Amino acid sequence: MIRRYRKVLENVAAEINELVLLGLHEGNGVVHIDYIESDQMVRVAPSPVTRHNLQVNALGKLALSRRPDLIDAIDNPKLLEEISAIQHTGVAWNREQSVPGMIALATHGFSNSPTEPMLAVAWPASRFTEESGDLALACIKEALQRFAPEAATQAQ
Repeated sequence: MIRRYRKVLENVAAEINELVLLGLHEGNGVVHIDYIESDQMVRVAPSPVTRHNLQVNALGKLALSRRPDLIDAIDNPKLLEEISAIQHTGVAWNREQSVPGMIALATHGFSNSPTEPMLAVAWPASRFTEESGDLALACIKEALQRFAPEAATQAQ
């Protein structure tokens, strides 16, 4: 999986110069399986061996949106509303919910399958703008389209 997504991560990181992550739903959390850090002086640092909470992490919320069986156990109306929106948009946000001063977005990788990795970008809140979020999503979509044929070949 890491090899299959590496060029996507590299392409997005080169375009936006922020932390770009590849994450996977695992048990009751998500884990970062690959990442590329920015070279910004102030930056968000990845935590590759940490299991992140599904309900506050952008990757986790995206993972929940793919698993209706896990949604039944959630009793937070605001989170349920957010998950419903994620199911329609394919984009999950963490606006300083897990870490003060950090904003992250997550979106699907090559498919929306619950077993497929997800992509995320994280910014220091001081540098984030809605335009930078839009640019990150556009870069991810373009990179996925560019490298989809190669990924399909590598998966065989």
